[in-house]
Amino acid sequence: MSELTWNFGFTRQLLFKKIRSRHFEATASLSSVLERMHHARYHFHQVSTPWTELLAKAENPFERLRILGWRATDEERDQQREEAIKRSANIVACVHALHAVPDTFAFALYHCLEMPKRENESGINVTSVCKWLESQPGAEAFRDVLNELVASKSYAHLSALSNHAKHRSIIEDKVFSDATGTDPVPLRLTFGEFSYKDVVYTKQEALPLLQTEFDRINPIVISAGGLINAYLSSRPDSL
Repeated sequence: MSELTWNFGFTRQLLFKKIRSRHFEATASLSSVLERMHHARYHFHQVSTPWTELLAKAENPFERLRILGWRATDEERDQQREEAIKRSANIVACVHALHAVPDTFAFALYHCLEMPKRENESGINVTSVCKWLESQPGAEAFRDVLNELVASKSYAHLSALSNHAKHRSIIEDKVFSDATGTDPVPLRLTFGEFSYKDVVYTKQEALPLLQTEFDRINPIVISAGGLINAYLSSRPDSL
């Protein structure tokens, strides 16, 4: 996972100058969007680095058996359980971090664009902000950003994983090996098939799914940062 950046220091200055009455909330939400991307990247690498090392060991058939729990000592099994807990914790954290980005960005726009304040802000999300933006002249670019953030099939899968983990149970990541010996990859780390809100999500490899979503979301977020800077720069200073 590589990381693109935007000039957030400039954004922070613009928020203070242009929408002073709501700059604290807008700054906090935009900062959280970037932090979520940092967290996702961190948690991904906490999994991908040891997983790459494990794959190298698994090229040896006897080591592969040990990794899968066969011919392993009790001490090795205890270590494998500890590694599995760390791996699961980081995968779940990465899923939640990426899933949070669209609604957090929508909440930031709620303040940046000075959407009418609501007494109950729990309903501020991608859907509600997009609906408001439909009535705002010249707001198509922001609406397009929000829609793009949630538009992919991989994001739908990620969203279901996150919501299932929060409200029902964690979809465990599992290590599989092809018993036929025809798979060029000695081990695969997968999310199993599950159902959420009457939609069936098929088995997916965990790390490619997370990598795909990070690589898709990151440039959208950076582009959105440029849009916000351009919009704020065009506004008069707050009194």
